[in-house]
Amino acid sequence: MPPPGDPYCYHSILLPWNNGMQMGFSSLYAIDQVMDAFKISFDHEGFSGTGDVVDVYNEAVFYDENEEPFTNGASFNSFSDNMYLGRGISYFNSLDDYNTIDIVGHEFTHGIINDAHFDALDLEGEAGAVNEALCDLFGEFANLSGLVDWKLGAEKSDGAIRHYDNPKAYGFPDTYLGDYWYSGSGDNGGIHTNCTVLDYCFYLMANGGSGTNDHGETYNVTPLDNGMWDIYDIAWQAMMHYIDGDDDFITTRNCFIQAAKDLYGSCSEEVIITSEAFKAVGISHYSPQALATICGTYSSSLPNVLKAFSLFRMPWLSIQPISEHALLPLTQEQT
Repeated sequence: MPPPGDPYCYHSILLPWNNGMQMGFSSLYAIDQVMDAFKISFDHEGFSGTGDVVDVYNEAVFYDENEEPFTNGASFNSFSDNMYLGRGISYFNSLDDYNTIDIVGHEFTHGIINDAHFDALDLEGEAGAVNEALCDLFGEFANLSGLVDWKLGAEKSDGAIRHYDNPKAYGFPDTYLGDYWYSGSGDNGGIHTNCTVLDYCFYLMANGGSGTNDHGETYNVTPLDNGMWDIYDIAWQAMMHYIDGDDDFITTRNCFIQAAKDLYGSCSEEVIITSEAFKAVGISHYSPQALATICGTYSSSLPNVLKAFSLFRMPWLSIQPISEHALLPLTQEQT
C-alpha cells in the first residue's frame, strides 16, 4: 500500500476491494459530484473559484476538547486546505464513513468560505453557526442527482447528524434564542447546534410552512416560486458578496434580503418571503408588515418613526410618514 496521501491506482479484477478501498472510491465519487455541482451552477471551481487542487483524506482521526480520539466526523482544515473524512464508528462497516455527498459538500463549502473571501466567516459564536448553516445548505445543493431530504448525512448507517425540517424534534433549536439554543462556551459557542435555526429558516424559504415560534409569534411563510433553486441563488449571492467576518444572525438576515433584492428586485415577492422566513425563526429588525407597506404590497399601520439598519451597513435610515396615505420621505442620520 502507498503512504497516506500518495496517488495509487486500484485495478485488480480478481481480488476483492477492502473497506479502505471502498471508502476511497466513495469519497472520490462524492467530491467529483460536489465539484461538478458548483461548476455547473455557479461556475466556481475548487475552493477559491480558480480551479485549485482539492485534496480529500479518508479514515481521518479527530480529537475532542479532552484530546480523546474519535473517527465519526469530517472537517476542512483551513491551514492545509485539505478535507478530512472519518470512517465512522466502525471500520468494518463501509456504509458508516463520513463521505456522503452532502457531508462532502458541507466540508467543500467550508473551503469556499475560507478561500474565496478576503475576510472569511469566523468559526465561533453566531458567525460560526452562520458558517455551519451555509455549509449545511450547500451540502444539500451538492447532491444534484439525489433526493433533497433536508438532513445531513442521512445515508450513513448510524443516521442523520442534523434535521433541517424539524430540528426541535431532535433536540436542536428552530428559533433564535429559543428552546434548545446553546449559550455556553463548548463547541465554539454551540456552532453545530445553533446553526439549525438558519437551517430551518432555509427550509421555510424553499418549502413554506406555518406555526408559532418559541417567542409566541405566529408565522405563515409562502415558499419561493422555484423552491430550492431560488434559495440556492439567494444564499450564494449573500455568501459570496455580503456575509463575512464576525457577522451574526441579524446581519446575515440583512445580507440575505439584500441578495434577494439584487437578484429579484427591491419589492419582489422573493424579498418579502426571505424577510418572513427569518422573522419566523425569530430573526428580525422590523416587521414584514412594515416592509410590505414600504413596497406598496398591502396596507398596514406604521409608527410615527420607523428605523431600520441599512443593509449596506451605512448610517441609519429613518422613515417618517407625513400622513396615512402620504409618500414616505427617506432621511439619513449620522451615527
